Amino acid sequence: MTPERWRQIEELYHAARDRDPTARAALLECTDPEIRARVERMLEIESGDAILDPKIVVTLADRSEAVPAPGAMLGPYRIEAQIGAGGMGTVYRAVDTRLGRVVAIKIAAERYSVRFQLEAQAISTLNHPNICTLYDVGPNYLVMEFIDGPTLAAVLKDGPLAPDVAAHYGAQIASALAEAHALGIVHRDLKPSNIMVTKHGVKVLDFGLAKMLSATGIADGLTDTNAIMGTPAYMAPEQVEGRQPTAATDLYALGRVLQEMCAGGRAVKGLSSLIAQLMDRLPERRPASAGAVRDRLISLAAPRRHRLVRQLVWAVCLVALAVTGSWWGARYARTPHALRADRITRLASLDGEESDPAFSPDGRSVAFVWNGEKRDNFDIYVMPTGTPAPKRLTRDPARDMSPAWSPDGRQIAFLRLNTVLKGSLVVVPSPGGAERVLREVALREDVYRAMRPLLAWTPDGRGIVYTTIDQETGRAGLYLADLQGGATRELLSASEGTLAVTSPAFTRDGKWMAYAEVFGPFQSRLVVRPVSAGFYLAGPPIRIPGPGGGVTASPVWSPNGQSLLYLEDSRIVKWSRGERAEQIYVSAGRLRGMSASWGPGQSVRVATADSPLLDLFTVPLRPGGLAASGDPSVLGASGSTRGTPEFSRDGTKIAYVSDQSGARELWVADADGRNPRQVTYLNSTMIGFPRWSRDGQRIAFHSWVRNRPQIFHADLDGQGVASGAGEERAPVRQVTNAAFGGVAPSWSADGKYIYFSRILGATRMFRIPAQGGAMEDLFDASGGMVSPDGHRILYFKESQRGIFSRSLDGDAAANPEEKLVDDYKAPGDDLNPFDDGVYYISWNGDAARRAVRFYSYASKKSVDVFVLPGPMGSPQAMTVSPDRRRLVYDQFSRTGNDLSLINFE
Repeated sequence: MTPERWRQIEELYHAARDRDPTARAALLECTDPEIRARVERMLEIESGDAILDPKIVVTLADRSEAVPAPGAMLGPYRIEAQIGAGGMGTVYRAVDTRLGRVVAIKIAAERYSVRFQLEAQAISTLNHPNICTLYDVGPNYLVMEFIDGPTLAAVLKDGPLAPDVAAHYGAQIASALAEAHALGIVHRDLKPSNIMVTKHGVKVLDFGLAKMLSATGIADGLTDTNAIMGTPAYMAPEQVEGRQPTAATDLYALGRVLQEMCAGGRAVKGLSSLIAQLMDRLPERRPASAGAVRDRLISLAAPRRHRLVRQLVWAVCLVALAVTGSWWGARYARTPHALRADRITRLASLDGEESDPAFSPDGRSVAFVWNGEKRDNFDIYVMPTGTPAPKRLTRDPARDMSPAWSPDGRQIAFLRLNTVLKGSLVVVPSPGGAERVLREVALREDVYRAMRPLLAWTPDGRGIVYTTIDQETGRAGLYLADLQGGATRELLSASEGTLAVTSPAFTRDGKWMAYAEVFGPFQSRLVVRPVSAGFYLAGPPIRIPGPGGGVTASPVWSPNGQSLLYLEDSRIVKWSRGERAEQIYVSAGRLRGMSASWGPGQSVRVATADSPLLDLFTVPLRPGGLAASGDPSVLGASGSTRGTPEFSRDGTKIAYVSDQSGARELWVADADGRNPRQVTYLNSTMIGFPRWSRDGQRIAFHSWVRNRPQIFHADLDGQGVASGAGEERAPVRQVTNAAFGGVAPSWSADGKYIYFSRILGATRMFRIPAQGGAMEDLFDASGGMVSPDGHRILYFKESQRGIFSRSLDGDAAANPEEKLVDDYKAPGDDLNPFDDGVYYISWNGDAARRAVRFYSYASKKSVDVFVLPGPMGSPQAMTVSPDRRRLVYDQFSRTGNDLSLINFE
C-alpha cells in the first residue's frame, strides 16, 4: 500500500464516517474495491462490530504491570530481554520463531488503532540500508530490525564528532530521507535519539510514526516529549506554527542534527554554510531535496574516505609481511574482488547506430542492433568479438531490438516493434535462418528506449520472460512464455506509480531475478527478487540503491550469483550481496546497453553501447528569418550535455537543460552561450521544456516528483539565496500536484496561467493558475505552445501527425480545431510559434527529421529555413530568437552509437 493510496483511503474514511448509512453506501458504491474494503473495515472496527483477529498476543493494559519475562511469547515472537524504555513504550530483544531472526519489539501501553496499523503497512515498504526496517505491527506493538549499536545521542554524550565523520553520517541520513521522500513519507521527528550508529554506518528509526500517532489519536504519553508534533529542539519553524510538515521540514531537522554532531569541532569547508541553508526559516530557501544534500555531504566526507583507503593499504602490507602466502591466498579468496577497468577498445564502430549488445554464452560473439550501412532499418546482427564483420540475421522493415541468446547459444530471441504500441516476440537461429514469431506484445518504445534488455531466457532454456503491456487491463508487467507448449502467464505486474518493469536477468541457478522498475522516461530503479521452482516470485523485492540514481538497466549476474553489474546513466555499477553498490566505470556519454562475459579468474569483459553527448549549435538567419546565412557552430563553451534550448522573449538570454553540475538541471546563459548560471537544484532525473514568461522573469518547466512529472516555474526576479559555492539560487515553485502528471508547459500572454498536458492516461490539455490552484480540462492534446500575442495555441497529438491550432479567445475548449501542417511529429520541444506563423522541425515520409521550416498563417504554406546537417533524426529541439536572426538547436556531437569492449581485472 503506497502512501498515495493511503491518502485516498484516509480521505474516503473521513467522508464516509460523517454520512448516514444510506448516503455512506452510495458514496462507497463507486469506489475502487480495495479502497472500499479497507474503509469499510475501519468503519466496522470503529463501530465496535468487528470480529478481531484471534491471535495470541500480549496486551499491556496498564504501564504499571510487570513486563514480559524472558521466554514469553508475543504472537510468533519470543521475548529475550528488555533493552530500552521511553515515552513510546518498552523495547525488547526478541526472536521471530518462524525465521530464527533477531528482532526489536516496541510494546506500547495502549492498543493501536486500525488506522495506525494501515499507516504502518505503508511505512514498511521502505527498504534502504540506512533505514531501520519495520517488519510487522500488532495491536500494541511494532516489530523492527534489531540494530546492534548505540544511538547517535549516546555517542554525542562523549563530545562532538570529527567534521568529516559528521559529514559521512549526515550523507547516510540524507540518503535515508531521500528514499522516504521519494515515496511520499516524511519523518517528522528526526533527532539523534532516532538514529542508531553501527559498525557499518547509521540507521534512521521511526519513519512516519509521529504522523501516525498524531493522526490516530494515541495518547501523548506513548511518545517522547511532543513526539506527536515533533521534538521542540529539532522542529522547523513551520512545524512549530502547526503547518503541515513536508520534506523541507526533515531537512531542517537534519541541519540541527549536523549542527549538534559538529558542535565545538573544526568545521569542514562548506559544512557550516550547508547547515545554515538547511536551517533557514523559510522552507523554500532550504536545499531542493535530500538527495542534493546527500551529494554535498558525500563530497565533504571525501577526506575520511581517503584516509580509510590509506589505512587499508598499510593494513594489507602488514598482514602480507606477517602471514604465510597460503593463508593470504585463502583470505583473498574470501575478500570481495574490486574490479578495475584495464583497457578499452572499440568492438564495432560502424556507420550508423549500434546498440543493445549481448554476449553469447561462450563469450565469443556479440549480438547487437544496427541500422545498417544505409541507415534504413534497425535489425539484429551477430559478430565475433575479434572480427568486426557483422552478419545480418533479420531483414523485416519493422524495428528489431533487445537480442538475447538462449543458454545453449543456438537461438536468439528479440522484440520487434511493428507500430507505436504493437510488437512481436520473435526467435531466430543464431547462425541465421527462418524466424519464429512466438507471441504478440504491446510495447511503448519511448518508455523503454534506454531500458535494455527487454527480455531474458530462463536458465533451463524452456521459457522467455519479456516486458509488455496487458491489452485488456493496460497494466505493464513481465510475462513468461513457455516454449514447451505451455500458456503464457504474468510473472510480475508493475506496482502503482510504476510505468513499467523491464530488464529481467536470472542467476545461472534460476534462484534470483533482477529487473528494473521504470518511473518515467529518465528514471528507474533496480530490484532483486528470489525465485522458486517453476519460475514464480518467492519473496519480497530488494531494491538496490545505486550511487547516483537515474536510468538503471542492463543487469548481468556474476557466474556465482553473488554480484551484479548494471548501468546507471553513464556509469557501470557493481553490487554484491551485503554491500553497497559502487561505481566502477564512467563514460563520457550515456550508455545505451550492456552485456558482460566472465573470463579466467575474476576478469570480466563488458560490451557497451555508448552514445555521444548532446550539445547546442547555432545558425545565423537572414533578415526575415526564412533562410540560413551561415554554417552551424557550437553555442558557447561545450563539454557537457546540453539540450532543449529556449530564447527569452527579449532575446538576451537562453535557457536550456544541462548536466554540467552532475545532475540534469535548468540553466540560463547569455544569448551567445556565455556566462552560464544554474537555475534549479532539484537533483531530478528528468527535467525539460523550459518556457519563458513574456516579461522574462519566470521560466516554466516540468520535472519528475515521486514518480510523476509535475509543472514548476523558477522566479528569476525573486530574492536569491546564496549557496555554499556562492551562486544565487532562483526560488522554484511547484505548480501542479496531479496524480496523472504534467508536461510541456506554456505561459499565457498575461503570465497568469500555464497551459500544460498530461502523459499518464489519455493525453489532454489543461490550464492552471501560475501560482497553483484548480485545473481546467480543455481538449485533446499532448503538448503545445501559446503564441506570443496570446490569442491562439499551437499543439500536437501523440495519436496523429500534424500541428493543430485553436483560438484561446473565449471558451478554448469549445473553439474549433484547425490542422495547419501534416509533416510534424511529437515530442514538441521543436515547436516555436510567432504571431504570424510557427517554426517547427518537419518529418519526411520515412519518419526522420528533415529540416527546420516556417509555416505562415497568411499564405498557409511552409518553407524550408535550414536543412538539418548530418544523419536524419539527431536534433531533438530548437528555438528561434525573437528578432529571427539566430536559430539554436540541440544535436549529438558525433553521429550514432558505437560498441565498446571494456576489460576489467
